[in-house]
Amino acid sequence: MKKIGKFPKIWSYIFLILVLGYMAFIFSKTVWKNYAINQQIYKLQKETEVLQEENLRLKNLVAYYQSDSYKERMARLLLNYKNPNELVVAFPFDAKLNKDLELTESYIDTRSNLEKWYDFLFKKS
Repeated sequence: MKKIGKFPKIWSYIFLILVLGYMAFIFSKTVWKNYAINQQIYKLQKETEVLQEENLRLKNLVAYYQSDSYKERMARLLLNYKNPNELVVAFPFDAKLNKDLELTESYIDTRSNLEKWYDFLFKKS
């Protein structure tokens, strides 16, 4: 008869262990979901900060593009406007200077670096 009394006690221990294991599993699953949600919240907060900074930068650009100084600058640059008090000086075109520039741009030195250094250090020119 003693065996019959111990039999339900073992099952109650097994049942208790299974219930505690299930509770531990549910708890760990909840903790993991909480961690994942917190990571997502952190990521979204950082993204929000970046977007707010970009929004502020764009607002400043819009304000600059609507300013008179920008309009004046673009009018001067694109439309060749000038202020009434401003003096404009135009230099005549020099064909000889243009030819000199073309000659210097067409000359390409094909010597090696070692030859250039040798000429620099030892030749008088």
